[in-house]
Amino acid sequence: MKHKCLSLGGILMLLFLLGCQAAVSRDADQQANTYIEKAQAFESQNHWVEALEQYKLAQTIDPHLAPVNDAIVRIEARLTRLADAHYRAGLQFRDKGKWDLAKKEFMKALYYRPEHTDAAAMLQGRSATGDGAYIMHTIAPGESISKLAIKYYGDYRKYPHIANFNNMADATQVRVGQKIMIPVIEGVSLEDLRRISQHVKVPRLEDRPAPRERSQVPVAKPAEHEPPAPTAPPATPPSTMPPPATPDDPMVEYRKAGIALFNANKFKGAITELEKVHDADPQDTTTTSYLSRAYTEVGRQHLSAGRFKDAKGALTTALDYDATCQQCRELLEQCRRGESEGLIAAGQTHLQQKKFDNAITTLKQAAAVDPENGKIRQVMSQAYYQKALTLYDRKDYLAAKNNFENALAVNPDCQACQENIQKSVETYKAYHYNQGIVYFGKQELKQAIAEWQKVVAVDPGYKDVSQNLKKARQLDERLEMIKRGSD
Repeated sequence: MKHKCLSLGGILMLLFLLGCQAAVSRDADQQANTYIEKAQAFESQNHWVEALEQYKLAQTIDPHLAPVNDAIVRIEARLTRLADAHYRAGLQFRDKGKWDLAKKEFMKALYYRPEHTDAAAMLQGRSATGDGAYIMHTIAPGESISKLAIKYYGDYRKYPHIANFNNMADATQVRVGQKIMIPVIEGVSLEDLRRISQHVKVPRLEDRPAPRERSQVPVAKPAEHEPPAPTAPPATPPSTMPPPATPDDPMVEYRKAGIALFNANKFKGAITELEKVHDADPQDTTTTSYLSRAYTEVGRQHLSAGRFKDAKGALTTALDYDATCQQCRELLEQCRRGESEGLIAAGQTHLQQKKFDNAITTLKQAAAVDPENGKIRQVMSQAYYQKALTLYDRKDYLAAKNNFENALAVNPDCQACQENIQKSVETYKAYHYNQGIVYFGKQELKQAIAEWQKVVAVDPGYKDVSQNLKKARQLDERLEMIKRGSD
C-alpha cells in the first residue's frame, strides 16, 4: 500500500513538473512576443538602436526565431551604413577645420555602431600625420589657411592639416598677426618647412645688414667702372612641390569637381564633393540643386536594384535639399509599392510553408509600409486563420479562438472566422467538461477539479459543471481528512 502511494505521488509530481514546464514555456513565448512587438514599434519609427536591443532580448529567449534573427542582421547592416555615413560627414567637417561639428558626427557614428574604430580613433586623438614637429608662422595681410598650404605644402587642398593641428573651429577665420603652427606632414620634413619659411622672408647677404625702408635709404650712384653689387638669387620652392595656380577659395574647386562627377554619372562621388560646399555655404542654390539631383539618381539606382529602404533614404534626402522635387515623390511612391509587394510575396511564401508566425510578422511590416493595401489584410487574415485551424487540431481551443478573432479583426468580412470563434469556445467547454467526468469516474478527483475549473472560468453556467465541481471538491477534502487520520 505504501509503495502504491509513493508511485501515485511520483506520478502526481511528474505531472506537476510538466505543467510547470509548460507554463514557463508559455511565459517565455509571451515575453519574446512582447520584445518583438516593442522592436517592431521602434523599427516603424526608425529608432533602429532601440529596435535592435529589443530584438536581441527576444533572441536570448529563443535563439532560433528566424524573423528575429533576420531582423537583427537587417538592422545591424542599416546601423553600419548610418555609422559610416556619419563618419564620412565627420571627415568632411574635419577637412574644413570645423572640429566641433566633426566631433558630433563621429559621436553619432559611435552611437549607431559602438565598435566603429575609425570614429573612436578620431575622438581619442587628432594630430598631424608627422611626428608632431612644426614651425610657427604669423599671419600676414591677405593670407589664408589655403594659401599657407600652397606656400608650405605646394597644394591648397592640404590646408586641413594646418587647421586640424591648430584645433581651429573654422579654418576660414584667421586674423593678421595670428600665430599659426605649420606641422610636418608626410612628404614635407621639418627642414623643408624651415627652408620654405626662410625663402618667403626678405633675402639678405651674409656681410650686409638687411635693407631699411626705401624712405630711409639714400640711393647712391655706383662708382665709375665699379661693378654692381651682387644680388641674392631668386627664392625658389623645393622642386618637389611646385605651387599650383589655384583660386583662394577651395569650395570653388569642390563645386566644379562635384558638377563634373554628376555629369559623368558618378553620383556618389558628386555628393561627397558637393556636400563639402553645402556645409560651408548652405545658401548656395546651385550646390543644393545638384545635391538633390544626385541623391535622386542614387535613389533611382537603389530602386532599380530592389533596395527599397536605401532608395527611400536617398530620395528623402533629395527632398530635404529640394522640397519641390516632384520626381522624388513619384519615385518614393514606387519604393513604397515595391517594398510592400516584396513583403507581401515573402508573407505568402511563409504562409505556403505553414510558417504562420513568420508570415504574420512579415505582413505586419508590409502593413506599416502600405496601411491601405487590402491585399495585405487579406493575406494576413488567411495566416491567422490557418494558424487557428492548426491550433484547433492540437486541441488548443482558446489559442485557436484568439487567432480566429485576429483574423476577423483584420478582415471583418470573414464569416467563417466568426463561426469558428464560437465553435472553439463550445468545443473547449465540452472537451474539458467530458475530461472532468472521465477523471471523476476514475476517482482522480484533483484532475477532475482542474478540468472543470477551466470550464467554469469560461462559462460558470455550462451544464451542471458548477455542481460537479462542488461535489468533487467535497469528496477530495474527505479523502484528504481520511489520509491524515490514517497517518
